[in-house]
Amino acid sequence: EKPGLVLAAPIWRQFMEKALELYPGQDFTEPELTEAKELPPEEAHSILDYIREKPELDPQYQNWEEAIQNYLASSNSTQSTE
Repeated sequence: EKPGLVLAAPIWRQFMEKALELYPGQDFTEPELTEAKELPPEEAHSILDYIREKPELDPQYQNWEEAIQNYLASSNSTQSTE
């Protein structure tokens, strides 16, 4: 038996060669960097808060939100002990 990569790689390469013939590369203008700002912990939420009208309807929302809030709580307690 051969690993999947050995079998899939030639097929992927053939596909990509054809795709690149049909869709040649384009120039890419690098975006200007903007200044990063730190978000106050009380404003930090799951990305779903920013991309969905009703994020709480997403079945994974509560999992993400809880993980973010736990991370913020642990990182705040770590920072305050330093």
